[in-house]
Amino acid sequence: DNIITEINNINTKLDKLYNENLKVIRILRKINKILPIELKGLEQMAIKLEHINSKYLALIDSGNNIKNILNTSERLSKDLRYDFQKQISTLNSDLLEIRNFYDINIKPQIDNLAEKNYRLLNDISLLLSNTQNDINQINKVLDESVNALDSGDKVLQNTKTLLEGTQNNIKDFKTEINKIENEVKSDKIARLLSNDPQLLATFLSAPVGIENISFYEIENYGSAMTPFYSTLALWVGGVVLVSLLKVKVDEDEKIKNIKHYQSYLGRYLLFMCLGIMQALIICLGDLYFLKIQCLNPTLFVLSGVVTSFVFTNIIYTLTVSFGDIGKALCVFLLVIQIAGSGGTFPIEVTPKFFQNVYPLLPFTYGINAMRETIAGIYEDHFYKNIITILSFVPFSLILGILLRVPLIKLNEFFEERLEETHLI
Repeated sequence: DNIITEINNINTKLDKLYNENLKVIRILRKINKILPIELKGLEQMAIKLEHINSKYLALIDSGNNIKNILNTSERLSKDLRYDFQKQISTLNSDLLEIRNFYDINIKPQIDNLAEKNYRLLNDISLLLSNTQNDINQINKVLDESVNALDSGDKVLQNTKTLLEGTQNNIKDFKTEINKIENEVKSDKIARLLSNDPQLLATFLSAPVGIENISFYEIENYGSAMTPFYSTLALWVGGVVLVSLLKVKVDEDEKIKNIKHYQSYLGRYLLFMCLGIMQALIICLGDLYFLKIQCLNPTLFVLSGVVTSFVFTNIIYTLTVSFGDIGKALCVFLLVIQIAGSGGTFPIEVTPKFFQNVYPLLPFTYGINAMRETIAGIYEDHFYKNIITILSFVPFSLILGILLRVPLIKLNEFFEERLEETHLI
């Protein structure tokens, strides 16, 4: 009975607090509507109080639940008592937080606003008292102005008569001026036409002179396209190598029991050496046979060798991992890179798809590295492009050494089926 009585007291207090909160919420929002600029803190506090009210209602429901259990002579569970105590404890913490929020965020703003309004009212009062004397003087000036306006009206009447008399003279004068002006314009046109017609045509065709200052100038179109076509030749050379040479090592009595990574790396050495030879032929041919513009020949050859090393590694890995499908992938990548590497046109004028794949293509960095050596190196862009294109090699090695092993049997099965077709 004592517990039920105490819960009834608690519920009565909670109901009273709930109603008081509603009043406070209305006051806060009314203040915000009155203010010229709403204070965010007032609305935040109103929301916090609404949240507290929901907890009041939840606590009342919990109390009523306890009363119902006690009225049926059942024992209160430990969890139920703990939850009721926890609700009260949480509510106390929330109320303390709201009070701190009010003291820190709301009360200083309202006090500051009230202080500003108080000073403003004082200023207005002082201004009104100072302007009282001015108003008296203005009244005297207005009285004098009325008398002056009466005299001015008479003057305006006389002026109107004078203006009406001179209006016709002004119209005649304007007509004469228009005639003279037309004669002057005709004279100017005649003098202009009598001048040097070549000079006049030059001025009219190009009234403003433009001076072009070139940075990293390229002498001719062939030199400008060299990075793209040289990079393209290196990739095509790699595709031709995997088409002509076997990518797998056949075991026999002399070579047997070799591991997958040994056959992969050993055979790749052959492709790497041939790829480097191709790069030297292409780059040296550009320099000494085609005689392209190149400000840094050594770095130009270096970029070609590095690019060929990366290309042959990618092409060899795809072919040895996926067989004929890998060769098809190499041709597919060739087509994508021709359009999406920015070799012939700025990448910004290509379709959105190529702009998205542009950073993922090795062509991009090989072409950019060669461009730096031809027209002039800007800061460390050459070395950044070299490092970026070399970063493709680790992924290729992971595919060729680790991920290729599970694909070996699948490739062998696929090749057997192709041979049975007697077409490939």
